[in-house]
Amino acid sequence: MPPPPSTPTNFSTSKTSKWTTHLSITTDLIIGTGTSINCVHTLEATLYDLENKGHSGIVNLWSRDIPAQGAYIITNASLATHPMRCFVSDPLAIRHIPAEVDGSNPTAPSSLTEGVPFVSGTGVLTEVDPTRKKAFLIGHVYLNKVHGWTTFKIFLTFEDHVRFNPWLMPAANSLCNIEGVVSGKAEDGTMEIYLRRISALGQAPSDLLQSLGMGQQAQTSHRASRLKELREAGSKRHIPVIDKDESLMAEAGVTSEPPNAPKAVKHGIVTQPPNSPSPAPGTRKRGRAE
Repeated sequence: MPPPPSTPTNFSTSKTSKWTTHLSITTDLIIGTGTSINCVHTLEATLYDLENKGHSGIVNLWSRDIPAQGAYIITNASLATHPMRCFVSDPLAIRHIPAEVDGSNPTAPSSLTEGVPFVSGTGVLTEVDPTRKKAFLIGHVYLNKVHGWTTFKIFLTFEDHVRFNPWLMPAANSLCNIEGVVSGKAEDGTMEIYLRRISALGQAPSDLLQSLGMGQQAQTSHRASRLKELREAGSKRHIPVIDKDESLMAEAGVTSEPPNAPKAVKHGIVTQPPNSPSPAPGTRKRGRAE
């Protein structure tokens, strides 16, 4: 039995907000009585887990006619937790099982076998166990126009089987896609899931973590930490290095200044011939021989 987690609260957001997380369920369940307002039906339901233990929940669906009580199969219905609610947006996603094959008569040869509740979705992994065999998956799921987005939280673990011994959970704050079966329900109402597949899609976006109340728990990515390390190393390279000889001259009060550059003569008469391999022209004229 997992430790009692914190119960998630509904997340209010604008109509245009969208998230990359979802949670859906495909299973057979038993629908009982309920209420109906403007063709929107809220019905009591009972779902049976992998151990054939019943759990109460609610099914919300739109239909012109009130569904009859009995066994049904729902396909890819949006699933909310705390309490468990299934939202069927399309009447084609729910099918009534005839009484002849719904299992009410176990001795009937044509009875359908009980289906295992199958859960699939995408969410953020959190509270990962040190052994990396247990974790929680949280996220937002869109229900309908009335309820909008709500927060879900489920408990993930691996079945005690040699097949799952090498399997490990990804790191915390990872955006993961999962598939599994409902194995039970904790005392606080958290659904327990035996994983059948888990894939890490990458680091969860920062805005998604903040909307889930995990902004301060977000881990710095390897890219950001590497850039920070390079900047710190670059700032250390600009520290001036004092030469040993200059430090000794400074202690003795001697300053090393460059020699003065020679001043160019702008005006005056050149007193020396230029340094040239050709001889300088003379001022005397050659005498004519008489």
